[in-house]
Amino acid sequence: MFDGAKNLAQEPAAKKKAKDFDPLVYAINYLSYRQRTTKEVATALKKKGVGKAKSAEILAYLTKCGYLDDMRFAEAWINYRATVSLKGRIVTAKELRERGLSREITEKAINTWYNTDLEHQVLLVWLKKEKPDFTREEDPYKAKQKLRQKMLYRGFSMAAIGNLAWPDPDNLGDTLDNSWEVE
Repeated sequence: MFDGAKNLAQEPAAKKKAKDFDPLVYAINYLSYRQRTTKEVATALKKKGVGKAKSAEILAYLTKCGYLDDMRFAEAWINYRATVSLKGRIVTAKELRERGLSREITEKAINTWYNTDLEHQVLLVWLKKEKPDFTREEDPYKAKQKLRQKMLYRGFSMAAIGNLAWPDPDNLGDTLDNSWEVE
């Protein structure tokens, strides 16, 4: 066995790992699981001990190559939240801000991909899925108020909630499957 292999075999495992760490490969691997924001990648690199200058260089390279794009991330996030999670504009915008997107990018993305028509459609899908039962509550107006609170909690705007054609609480029947419409 030659001396280089002998020295390599005697090296502790921790030194081997530290020596083999490539921040660019780490960042690309981090992006391989799902789309991420610039801030998420920067935070992950910082946790791995990558310096600010090297981190900025890696982020610039990833952006240039198209691996990192905050607007594309926002579009994918909005699409998922509107179609799968059935969240409103307000909660979706809050989640984008929590992920590290700037206010300008968040507002532009929400206004571009989550317009009021889409919010109305998402709200109607959520209502049909939720199938509110007004018969459990003695006071139908109280039931309507509880449902409004649920809608607000899910991030739907007052404008979207206000544009609903609410069924007449005095003639409700058992449940409201298909009676929701947008005015």
